[in-house]
Amino acid sequence: MGGRRHSIVSVGVLLSATLCLGIASCGSTHEEAVGLSSSTDSPNPDGSSNIASPDSEIPVKLRLCPFAVPTAEYPAQCDIVDQLPNGSTVFMRCYINGAHPPGVPGDSRIWFYVNEASGPKPRYSGFVFSDFVKNQAIVEGCTESVTARFVYPNAESAPNDESSPGQDPIQPPPVTPPPVTPPPQQPPGQEPPGQEPPGGNAVEQAPVDVPPAPKRFSETQGHFGSDTFTNYHNASGKGDRIAPGQVVEVSCKVLAPTIASVSPDGYWYRIASAPWNDSYYAAANTFLNGDSPGGPAQHNTDFTVPDC
Repeated sequence: MGGRRHSIVSVGVLLSATLCLGIASCGSTHEEAVGLSSSTDSPNPDGSSNIASPDSEIPVKLRLCPFAVPTAEYPAQCDIVDQLPNGSTVFMRCYINGAHPPGVPGDSRIWFYVNEASGPKPRYSGFVFSDFVKNQAIVEGCTESVTARFVYPNAESAPNDESSPGQDPIQPPPVTPPPVTPPPQQPPGQEPPGQEPPGGNAVEQAPVDVPPAPKRFSETQGHFGSDTFTNYHNASGKGDRIAPGQVVEVSCKVLAPTIASVSPDGYWYRIASAPWNDSYYAAANTFLNGDSPGGPAQHNTDFTVPDC
């Protein structure tokens, strides 16, 4: 399927029936769209596009999903990632058919998955309604591999790891290593500090403080078991499954309500036990969280577990 620059019109073929696991499982099933004309504008020289707010005083919302309010097709609540000022730049990654925002003229359902370039949070990713983007680039339909590549922040990146405005976040600036200072030269016959002179007495070393081991919390899996993932934003990087009734150690919890099935609390546990080794996450609401195995289920999250 060829790439396409999208103007503000409807596409008659749905990408997928639902958002599945947020944006992770929504692979592109587009056929060649009919009635989809080409936009007359072009992307900026650096490949970025511009936010075009209907009201220059009102920023455009960057969302976790391609709809503004819950609908019959998308019943989940969609959180706002950021507020993009009019004229700020984004890098378009792919497109998807979502839901037309209420109060906006027309009937287009196209949303673009983007990374901020010059917005308040450079590199952050999310969905922007297509009517609010000008100087559009040619992009493909969204797939799991595309969204997993460009999602930010993710399990492997720090939230304050920001690119300079106008820089594509996938091309980080080169890092120059600090200069190496050679050790000072010792006068002849003088031993370096801390080195035992030949035939002399050993110098007693100060004891080294060993930090205490991090605290772990035992959590019991529920009746159905749970999958684990390295990326809790879009449920990608699948690991070993936690068996029903299995007791595991968790180190902390993280709030990421992108995927509807982790509602209502929206928390994930980082699994410390082997073979997960603090590299995989599981939905907190699949555990008993202190409830009796026989029910009733009263706790979706164990809030004694600290935040990551």
